[in-house]
Amino acid sequence: MRKTTYLLNFLFFVCIATLISCNEDPADSFKEDDKVIWIKADDIQGSTLNLERNASFTIRLNLYPENAIDKEEYTFQYKSSNEAIATVSEEGIITAIKVGETTINVIPSHNSKLGFAFTVNVVAGKVSVENITLSEDIKDGIIIESPGQTFNLSGHVIITPEDATNPNVTYSIDKEEVAEIDEFGIIKALAPGTATITITSSENPIIKISAALEVKDIPIKVPVILNRENWIVTESYEYLTLSGDETAEIVRNRVVDGDVTSTIKFDKPGKGNRPLDDTNNSYFVIDRNSQNEFLSFKVIQPEGKNSRACVTAVTIYGKDSDSGAWEMIKENVPIPNSETAGSDSGEIDLKGSTAHTYRYIKVEITGWNTQNSSTTEMAEFYLIGYEE
Repeated sequence: MRKTTYLLNFLFFVCIATLISCNEDPADSFKEDDKVIWIKADDIQGSTLNLERNASFTIRLNLYPENAIDKEEYTFQYKSSNEAIATVSEEGIITAIKVGETTINVIPSHNSKLGFAFTVNVVAGKVSVENITLSEDIKDGIIIESPGQTFNLSGHVIITPEDATNPNVTYSIDKEEVAEIDEFGIIKALAPGTATITITSSENPIIKISAALEVKDIPIKVPVILNRENWIVTESYEYLTLSGDETAEIVRNRVVDGDVTSTIKFDKPGKGNRPLDDTNNSYFVIDRNSQNEFLSFKVIQPEGKNSRACVTAVTIYGKDSDSGAWEMIKENVPIPNSETAGSDSGEIDLKGSTAHTYRYIKVEITGWNTQNSSTTEMAEFYLIGYEE
């Protein structure tokens, strides 16, 4: 019983002491010889700092208690977990780089347990237009060769910075009788002459640039199927298929005679006189007797036959003289619609970056229907380009 009385008295005095302590101002509870027990960053709400891209923020630290005896001894290191999002300098200056989140760690030189971290959230904010320039290819002006042609100016306008919030521009022209330009930057030439086009920032009309325009009157060249009247098939691979009293010359020229029912024929490997293991490709050569430009070709498959005779791919070569070396124009070009006898392949591009003018054309057959048949055949071969 006596022990119980002592215990109750002890608890009573502890509670009284606690109540007195809780009512004191915390600042008054620090002693003169107290050390730093808490570090806080000003101007950061909670544990996240929001910054706009390209903005900066200086970390300002307060150490408590304010009269701590070791405050002057503290120095700090700062580290960013992702410097692609934001960096932090030795002085605690945070620079926002791009949209995203990173963690900034504050590391004290004394008592690392007092260190802390917070999140920096970088948002886009507004990025203003600073400049408008033109691509190198039109800095000296825009040239449209003939009335009726168009030019897309928008693809040549460069806005700086490239991530501007409002990169839109407006277009205007000083001579509407020469050309017109729509809201998308498409110029349509109307008549020969010169004009000035102005490109203006929608965000800031002070920012603008001008482009010179010249509309010429050069006749437009329209590609056509080239005249084959003077074409001669000068040679072909030795396994040209002949029947009856046919001559090689007759069979060769069937590919340019305009008759879709006649064909140039080649034995398939293992057929006629051609060995099964022959790895050479059949071909024919055309002497055009001219050097007018060509851009593409087309093939007509044999008519009145099944698709087993159709050519499926060719390689095209060219040279300028009979004794010159062959230059490859395009290799192993697939022939569209080759699964159907009598079909028209349609136009097949050969141009690349420029038209060709070779006098001699070599057509090497690199693909054919492998189903059972004796021959590979082609009814017609055409070039498409510009007549002189």
